[in-house]
Amino acid sequence: MRLGALVLQEQPWSQARATWRQLEELGYDAGYVADHLTHATVAGRWWADGWTTLAAAAGVTERIMLGTLVASSALRSPAVMARTAATLQDVSGGRFVLGIGAGVPGDALADRGELVDAAMLWERYSETVSAVRALWLGSSAWAGRQVAFEGVEPAPFAPGQLAPKLVLAAGGPRGRDLVARQGDGWITYGGPALAGLAPDAWWDAIEGQSRQVTHSCERIMRDPTGLHRSVLVGWGSYRPLDSVESMTHAVARAEAAGFDEVVVYAPVGSRGDRFWADPEVFAAAVEVVRRRERLTPA
Repeated sequence: MRLGALVLQEQPWSQARATWRQLEELGYDAGYVADHLTHATVAGRWWADGWTTLAAAAGVTERIMLGTLVASSALRSPAVMARTAATLQDVSGGRFVLGIGAGVPGDALADRGELVDAAMLWERYSETVSAVRALWLGSSAWAGRQVAFEGVEPAPFAPGQLAPKLVLAAGGPRGRDLVARQGDGWITYGGPALAGLAPDAWWDAIEGQSRQVTHSCERIMRDPTGLHRSVLVGWGSYRPLDSVESMTHAVARAEAAGFDEVVVYAPVGSRGDRFWADPEVFAAAVEVVRRRERLTPA
């Protein structure tokens, strides 16, 4: 089981530098950033660009994986996304993970004043995934209904580097099928419908999502055991970092549901904020995961 942390970009880099170093010192396996231009939870606060933050984080860490959770296809064109991801793969020495999701209407509005609906976001997302794959395979042109590129001449990767892992966010049937067809991994936070559930009910729903992803793989004759699975915990009312016992329960449930990685929110902001976490429990979470690994038979 891997343990990751989502570091929301509310700190100026003079403070965030220490947060990223701490992740590595504590023993976390991965650190992630979000990809929004605007969000109600950070109204009036500083909100740094996640991609630039990851480049800076690569310079102050040596071991942990670094990734987007998740890159917004509502904001990023395939050519820009693929090139930026390949650059981060080079800057980090092969430690980058590209997580992609559909994004939200508010970001499209903030980016270019465009009103989009769920159908438009979904089509752009699925096409962006295919287009990024095409770019990484060396294609110079590709066209869908929502996104396209043409005349791309540079090599897709820096010398000696390979494509980053592509982890796709999905909750519904179409998303799960996209994961099965195109993803190296799958990431879920449960979705808004699960936000108010108690812990066991939340995990029951998440386990159901994981089974459906397995079924999507099996329908196209893909081995589901080869798909990396990550779950972000703490988005809704469920707070796994409230105590060591709650975190232990979360890791056990994630393992039972077939996940390879649990991602928690790093303790930025102040007590009482929606995504605040107890720093002591955050630090102890690494030992919770390692202790479970020691108790699990080989």
